[in-house]
Amino acid sequence: MNEAEVSRRVERLVSLARKGRREYIERWFGKEVEAVIETSAETSTKAIAKKMPSGYVPATSENYLKLLVFYGSEPVPVPGSLVRCRLLAENDDVQFPTAFDAFADFVY
Repeated sequence: MNEAEVSRRVERLVSLARKGRREYIERWFGKEVEAVIETSAETSTKAIAKKMPSGYVPATSENYLKLLVFYGSEPVPVPGSLVRCRLLAENDDVQFPTAFDAFADFVY
C-alpha cells in the first residue's frame, strides 16, 4: 500500500472517530448527569481555569465528558465536589473552549 493510500485511510478513520464522538455527546444533550468539579478560576493557578468564562467551572461527567458547567448565582462549586448538571446543546452567549465536550447547567 502506498503512502497516499495510508494517509487517505488515516484521515477517514479520524473523521469517523470524531463523528462517532460528536454523536455520542449529542445523545446526552438535555439529560442530567453527575460530574466532579475539577477546579475554578478562583482556586486555580492553571492557565485554562483562569480563562474560564465568568460563572463557569470545568467538570468531568460520570460518562467521562469534559463539561463547562454554569453555576449562575450559586456559590462557586468546590473542586472535587460531586454535582448534578444538565447537558446543553449550545450556549450562544459564551465562546466554547475546544478543550470541552459540552456546556451544562448546574442542577444541584
